[in-house]
Amino acid sequence: MIKVLALVTLLTFASAAIKDCGSDTALFKITELSQDPPSSVATGQNLSLTLKYTVPEKVIGGRSITSITYNYLPFKPTEEDLCINTECPITPGEHDGSTWYEWPSGLSGVVDSKVEWHDLSNNLLLCIESKLTATGMKNTNQSGQLAKYLRNA
Repeated sequence: MIKVLALVTLLTFASAAIKDCGSDTALFKITELSQDPPSSVATGQNLSLTLKYTVPEKVIGGRSITSITYNYLPFKPTEEDLCINTECPITPGEHDGSTWYEWPSGLSGVVDSKVEWHDLSNNLLLCIESKLTATGMKNTNQSGQLAKYLRNA
């Protein structure tokens, strides 16, 4: 029973690791959103973000706000010109904002992030929330470790 509960908890957490926090109010409509790995990342591991979205009208500029908490302690949000994060003007149609980066060393614990894009009139364009657990370990096959743990529990 404990094995099943541990697996259900893990799968529930993994499915909620990244989400569209502007689905009801944002101008841009996200058509595909995922991160890999979905919920837990190791030092030196590639973290990939798949982000595809539809833009209904031309946007000439705006701002991007990034909020981060590390082990539930909030950092001051950063705000920068939207055109630093994406090419402006943003034209109507389908867009692919997918990216990746290597996870840095020295982080261990829970990292929550939220990215909001706003136009020049402060209308919400896009909102993404992500939750990751940084293991602080070097990149290993963590799914193999989980399977081993569940077999031995």
